[in-house]
Amino acid sequence: GARLVLAARDAETLSRAERSLRAEGVHARALAADMREPDDAARLVSRAEALLEGPMDASFYVAGTIAVGPGESNPESDYVEAMAVHFW
Repeated sequence: GARLVLAARDAETLSRAERSLRAEGVHARALAADMREPDDAARLVSRAEALLEGPMDASFYVAGTIAVGPGESNPESDYVEAMAVHFW
């Protein structure tokens, strides 16, 4: 069986996901992290490896954001947010 470490910004939603998986017998732990912050990403890896008591076998990054509308009408903050989520 896989041992999962879930990460997300929304601690409440994350906690519900952890409880749901555990109720199904899955070894799951939840860690709040904001992947827009490079330091959070680095801390996440070390915290996950501590919870797993060893190195991770695999890591999956599934995050995104989208601004809808004509590009010229989107504020600069939308582009900054997208770059932070997708690339940092």
